[in-house]
Amino acid sequence: MYSPEKEKCNKKIIQDEAIILRKMRELKGLSRKQAGIIFNLTNKTIEKLENGRGKIDEQRLVAFASGYGFTLEDLMKIKSGQYDIDLSKKNRLKKEKDPKRRDRRFCKPNITKECKALRQLREKRGISQYKLSLACGFAKQRIGFYECGRRNLNDELIETIIGKMGYNMDEFYQQMEADEMPYEIINECHQIMKELEIKTLKAVRSFLQGFA
Repeated sequence: MYSPEKEKCNKKIIQDEAIILRKMRELKGLSRKQAGIIFNLTNKTIEKLENGRGKIDEQRLVAFASGYGFTLEDLMKIKSGQYDIDLSKKNRLKKEKDPKRRDRRFCKPNITKECKALRQLREKRGISQYKLSLACGFAKQRIGFYECGRRNLNDELIETIIGKMGYNMDEFYQQMEADEMPYEIINECHQIMKELEIKTLKAVRSFLQGFA
């Protein structure tokens, strides 16, 4: 016999299972297309199941968990929300213990005088951050990270970098003694000139040409 209350209850169960199914995929960082490849299903089918428009019983849910690489214990934790807590703790400990991240400051960049001096010497040579990174054997963005204070610098690194540009440490320390870096003054002048009218800009140009 048809019972509206029973149908309502079944829909709620399906929705709960669908949420868990989607959560497992997202915990693994997979797209629906990638999940479909794992289970030999189309991404549309994965989407249908995750939106509660397909039947997901406990047996099928366990099969999906196994396919994603979760144990039965993991599945129970995902259902209760405990797995998220365990995962965040694991990631936090990994970051604290990973020695490869000790020299990184992605969250709190600190532009020191060394960073500024390094940038000034590079710009004086007319070398891009990308080319200098390659010359030093670094990843293509690494010089940029040093100059904006997102990676720590030490004397050995500085000597290597400026050596690739044809400088020595005496020249580096001489640049460090400057109160302001030329590139900072130039950038500040650029910002001021952006606000000037064309007639004023022409007058400034004539004035600067007198010093060239």
